[in-house]
Amino acid sequence: MTLSLGFWDRLFGKKTTLEQPDGKGGIVKYVVTEKWHAEMGKQGKLQVLSNLIRVHILDPLAKGGYQIKHWTIGEDISEDLVTQYKDQQTNELYAMIAYEGGEGKTMILKKALFDQAYTKIIAINKGEAN
Repeated sequence: MTLSLGFWDRLFGKKTTLEQPDGKGGIVKYVVTEKWHAEMGKQGKLQVLSNLIRVHILDPLAKGGYQIKHWTIGEDISEDLVTQYKDQQTNELYAMIAYEGGEGKTMILKKALFDQAYTKIIAINKGEAN
């Protein structure tokens, strides 16, 4: 998406940050001017990301035991599960991966349960578990 709105706009125009999925569950951020954003919107060249949801994941095999991914609603997770488990304050999901026989199974959790599990997993990773 290339659009030239002028040297002065690029230098001094008010900036905004756009987020796009990177195809690996993450998000890439781009800083653009508001004028560029408005013009691209008028031309219909901006991808709407309203079908993405941020997911906090406890994974004992991940570095630090914790990671954040972005899932596509309708592909990575059903709309029903999002409605049922999305935290009302953060508008985000919380999940945990449990391994049995080398197979990982992802479980969606309510935030309160996730917070309890997070505290325990971080303590284990720091060697503070009882």
